[in-house]
Amino acid sequence: MVTLYGDETIEDLQRDGFRLIQKRDGFRFGTDSVLLAALAAQRISGSVPLGAGRESGRAGPNRPGTPRRSRRPSEPIRVCDLGCGAGAVLVLMAARLPDARFLGLEAIPRIAEMAERTLVLNGLTDRASILAGDLRRSALSIPEGSVDLVVSNPPYRAVAETERIREPVESLSRDQELRIAREEHLLPLEDLVRHAARLLKPGAPLALVHHPSRLPDLLETLRRHRLEPECLRLVHPLPDRAPTGLFLVAVRDGRPGGFRVGPPLVILSAPGVPSDEMECLYGRDRPLSLADPEE
Repeated sequence: MVTLYGDETIEDLQRDGFRLIQKRDGFRFGTDSVLLAALAAQRISGSVPLGAGRESGRAGPNRPGTPRRSRRPSEPIRVCDLGCGAGAVLVLMAARLPDARFLGLEAIPRIAEMAERTLVLNGLTDRASILAGDLRRSALSIPEGSVDLVVSNPPYRAVAETERIREPVESLSRDQELRIAREEHLLPLEDLVRHAARLLKPGAPLALVHHPSRLPDLLETLRRHRLEPECLRLVHPLPDRAPTGLFLVAVRDGRPGGFRVGPPLVILSAPGVPSDEMECLYGRDRPLSLADPEE
């Protein structure tokens, strides 16, 4: 029996019966989480092409920009979510990658505890766990170069140092929690990228979603920390609308020269009508194989 408090709901993730506990008036998962989980799972499994012009989804050893991953085929893929929140990305990825192992880092204790209950609810505690505490300190407790994939759906808005929330995370108000979910109070982009680079094995990817306005900051910060941009997809709400999001992959110690811009990812083909790709990403595809894509 999993405890559910009066200010919480259980949401059906519409994938393999998995569910998510959320606060009624807290930050709630959305399309960004679905896109990140689906596209990151595709990238690590090598099952579907992300870049424009790639003939096949198989990530062969001659593909520019991506060194061979240092992982034996028999080892489970290890995934770390920096700033996992309620755990939506972890659970959605667990549905797609049944043989992988997952660790979520979350700074706000009561959100981390809620994510832990979501893992119990879905019977995932044997292959997923949550580490609560300041992300910058928690990341240091994970061995360097031990992770095959880092994912993150970070806050999009930069915040001046003088404007950051300073209260202890244990005493944050609900409004402050919502601000932290949207603004870089606890995990500035620089810290996110630095710790992702530390955790990743050489040749392993960081996959994240962000806002198009931050793309210059992202590219500059990634390269400063030896993460070479590999693939970018812009996310459009409708075919004739400007992008409102992006999905970006960067590889630790990747070789320059292999960067690709993939086709636009369109959420709705017409008002109220999900695109074919979005229908697929929301659940029509089968669980992905974790066979080494380079074999």
